[in-house]
Amino acid sequence: MKQHQSQTLNPGLQNTYQPHLDGLRGVAIILVILAHIGFGQIIPGGFGVSLFFFISGLLITRLLIGEYNTNNTINLKNFYLRRIIRLYPALLLMTVLAVALLLIFHSRVQPLAILSSLFYFANYYYIYLKPPATNGFDDIFNIVWSLAIEEHFYLVFPVLFYLLHSKGSKLLYLSLVVCLAAFLYRHYVLYNAGNNYAATMRIYVVTEARVDAIMWGCISALLIYQKQAKWYINIIKSPWALLIGIVIILSSAVFGSHIFAESFRFTRQSIAFMFIVPGIGYLAHTSIIRRIFENIVLVFIGKLSYSLYLFHWLAVTVANHYFAFATPTWLCLMLGLTLLLSLASYYLVERPFVRLRKKFGSLAR
Repeated sequence: MKQHQSQTLNPGLQNTYQPHLDGLRGVAIILVILAHIGFGQIIPGGFGVSLFFFISGLLITRLLIGEYNTNNTINLKNFYLRRIIRLYPALLLMTVLAVALLLIFHSRVQPLAILSSLFYFANYYYIYLKPPATNGFDDIFNIVWSLAIEEHFYLVFPVLFYLLHSKGSKLLYLSLVVCLAAFLYRHYVLYNAGNNYAATMRIYVVTEARVDAIMWGCISALLIYQKQAKWYINIIKSPWALLIGIVIILSSAVFGSHIFAESFRFTRQSIAFMFIVPGIGYLAHTSIIRRIFENIVLVFIGKLSYSLYLFHWLAVTVANHYFAFATPTWLCLMLGLTLLLSLASYYLVERPFVRLRKKFGSLAR
């Protein structure tokens, strides 16, 4: 009863829909798309991916805690069914369209690339198995590398949660160990392989180098929803929380070693998100910042973000075939095709499955 009262009195602890998280997803996908349409030198698309990762960890952990608090257990079968129903319809559509484009434009169809997309090892395929591209269509599946990292997390973390959630702080400590291990691995790769493009791409896409971005989101959720850690909640409730996060993001100038700075980059971003992402949820509803992230347009973009992420890359590939990159005609074709495919996927493929997901315990809206 005491815990229930705490959740009732403190809106930040409620396991209910929080529109600002969709708004932040909207920001993340906008950053990714802007980086891919010619602004990559000034717009940090990778920062958007890290934000996606953090929100995924936060949301999944919060949902697992909510299910455990309600049922005193976790139904792993239902969890995995919900993930399959959520992710696979749009992914299958994207894969079918990608293969169709390869055939239409007489480009080679690489079975291993298709398998890596459907079975979530695209990040390792991209680094270790992918043959050199001979044309733009050979890169048509590149975008799914980040989905592989999230799926690896989905496969492992719920089992760890099931085993460790009731055992004090063991899950929290293990999550911190994973974050430390990922940071050390990035430092090891850069130090031993050299600060070159191959090493940088390796730490950018392999799961063992990037999973901490998701795990920091898990840690944030564990501190708020499981531990109800007053010290952390007091910090993120503070009006200074967002400023602290921004300062951490901008702190790269304090690192002397470029290798250390590069290996610490994703850790720094994730720690900043620990202040910014839940911090926005604790702002008053009248706050200008919160209203920005709960704006109906930004929230809708966030709801559409999975489709936008998958299909904007197909649109980039097609636009590259017909027009010079980032020209006005290129932009019109790319953005128009992205919007068309994403809306079709969202309304005709993804939304019809929401009711089925709810049968297995989904809280989707």
